[in-house]
Amino acid sequence: MPSPKSPQEMFRAMRANIEQKTGKSFEAWVQLARKAGLGKFKALTDHMKKNHGLTHGYAQMVAWGVLDPGRLEVGNQDQNLVDELYAGKREGLRPIHDRLIDAGAGLGPGVETVICKTYTSLRSKSQFAIAAPRTLRAVDLELALPADFGAAPPLEPFKSSNPKFTYRIRITEPSDVDAAVTAALKAARAYVDGGRATESLE
Repeated sequence: MPSPKSPQEMFRAMRANIEQKTGKSFEAWVQLARKAGLGKFKALTDHMKKNHGLTHGYAQMVAWGVLDPGRLEVGNQDQNLVDELYAGKREGLRPIHDRLIDAGAGLGPGVETVICKTYTSLRSKSQFAIAAPRTLRAVDLELALPADFGAAPPLEPFKSSNPKFTYRIRITEPSDVDAAVTAALKAARAYVDGGRATESLE
């Protein structure tokens, strides 16, 4: 059997083997890891190695399964997924999505776009933002920021199934993607990259 040639193929092979190697399915490991309540990739990886005996590769895969599941999806760079997501009644939201992704890419080198079935994420050292059409009238920009960052319009506290994302901005017009939104993206990137999220949103 040939060796996996892409990161997605590697993750798929590891996912198929993890139950045989550990006695637990990938989904079971992700559920267990989620209970730790850790929102940082390195911290969660180290936790799974130290407390559950996973090897580094499996610990990383499980951490991604909790914090950035889109990273594990095969073919997640397929632009057709965006076309499908913003078709029909959501078609009018596509310009908002495109403006948000352009704003994220404009933060500088090292920002990567990951396209998934129900959202598009922006990632640097780790995933720091998600753009998702949660309603038919708006695109939500969900941001990884410290819980004590402080809410100032247009930013609002947000509870997600992923504890990493603590704030969001609900955007209804392309023109709403302004300096405050860019500042929030910049702060989230700084936070996940290990810096201080101190960018003013005013």
